[in-house]
Amino acid sequence: MQKKISVILPIYNGELFLTDAIESVLNQDYENIELILINDGSTDSSQDIINRYRIDPRVRIISRENKGLVYSLNEGINAATGSYIARMDADDISLPSRLRKQVAFLECNTLDVVGSWVELFNSSSDSSILTYPELHNDNIFGLFFYSTFAHPSVLFKREVFRNLSYNEIEIAEDYNLWCEIILSGFKVGNVQEVLLKYREHDQQITSNKMDALNISSNRIRALFASNYKLLSLVQNEIDIQQNNSYKKFSLLLTLIKEASFNLNVSKHYLDEILRRVYLGASPKSPLIYLIYLSYLSKWKLKRESILFINSFLIFRRGSKMYKLLTRFLK
Repeated sequence: MQKKISVILPIYNGELFLTDAIESVLNQDYENIELILINDGSTDSSQDIINRYRIDPRVRIISRENKGLVYSLNEGINAATGSYIARMDADDISLPSRLRKQVAFLECNTLDVVGSWVELFNSSSDSSILTYPELHNDNIFGLFFYSTFAHPSVLFKREVFRNLSYNEIEIAEDYNLWCEIILSGFKVGNVQEVLLKYREHDQQITSNKMDALNISSNRIRALFASNYKLLSLVQNEIDIQQNNSYKKFSLLLTLIKEASFNLNVSKHYLDEILRRVYLGASPKSPLIYLIYLSYLSKWKLKRESILFINSFLIFRRGSKMYKLLTRFLK
């Protein structure tokens, strides 16, 4: 028999896209599911949409006053009866094979948590794909730099939440949970395939909340890195985003390479992290670019050529390279 999956779907004023989200879960090719719809005090027609699904025995409905996303997630986890717990948002779409493929991947690789790649899409038909690391050790390493899971794509074993829950203090509650899961000894990974479509729209995060989210994320990853005695790595990476120099950049890449070796990180994923760090560094210059290139284990000519050209386009007056060049040309 298939083990039951409890899908938790919190809703706050989600009338625009809610039907698509609910239908994408109920139309999964994995049969043994329960869908827990949590109406978190919506003031639009979300409740009317939810009521259409009361007749479906797979659907459970919780409706109450607004208490926030984190409260809703923990409430859904406590209400779940499945062996697995999956996340879903009211504006996203799970592909029909999502749950089946995630359970198969999790069981085959003896994991406790599994996410997937996601496709970003919007009303103008633009789309792009966000990829996330497959291997457990690559995910540990990646968490020093960014959240390595797309939150709405994740599926957990029930046991993960025996002693863990979403933290109501941190704005980046999902990032905090990934780190706590790793530090608690659970194994994680991502299916290397798009299993969820993530909708981008105007009602999502504001710029003010984004600033607070970045502060929260930096605090979380610094604390996580300190457990591996790599706090200086995170601090240096944050610093070069605004205050870069070729010496700082070279030192940081050396620290990154040493840490990746100690954690047995795949070469492919190390290259991804190096590129992410280079793109986040400011200011850039041809010298910074050449330092980055020297650390790669493998590179693609077209992609790296574009980055090299860009290093000239954002060449800043007053930089060391600019001063050397102008002095040479005098």
